[in-house]
Amino acid sequence: MKKWLKRITEMVLSFGWGITPEWLKQKRILWFGLRMWNIRNLNLIGVFTLVIHENRVLLIDKKRGIALGWQIPGGGLKRGNLPEKGALKELYEETGIRAGGLKLLDISSSPENRNLMIAYVAHYLVGSTKPYVQDTFEISEARWVPIEEALEKLTKIEPHRLFLEKAIKK
Repeated sequence: MKKWLKRITEMVLSFGWGITPEWLKQKRILWFGLRMWNIRNLNLIGVFTLVIHENRVLLIDKKRGIALGWQIPGGGLKRGNLPEKGALKELYEETGIRAGGLKLLDISSSPENRNLMIAYVAHYLVGSTKPYVQDTFEISEARWVPIEEALEKLTKIEPHRLFLEKAIKK
């Protein structure tokens, strides 16, 4: 067993949690500075909400997490939650913007970031259209970007670019 895995196992078992080395091997352990430990399943569903308003796309610049850089607002779907509700929740938590009228845009797989990615398009906004980053630990900026600029910014995470291209064609 790797040294770090053994140390984490000893530490976790000392808290009295029923976590075995086999369980830890099936998890991915991420370290976000001194502030947070996050143990997550390797098999995740990511939910994303694409919002296009007045020929601009709402994007976030993620500074911590699994995938970094400019992307469509979204995140991991928590167990037991409906994908649509999870996508709207992530949109609000990351941008402060509320939307509705979600329509399924696409489903994609991306083993390096999330195993399954579900993208929705929001057909209307509720309330203010001014982005406000609530999760400043994970996100450095949320803003409306012209569509052409958004296509350029979404090159790091290919499924996100493909989601936008598909939405533009519709």
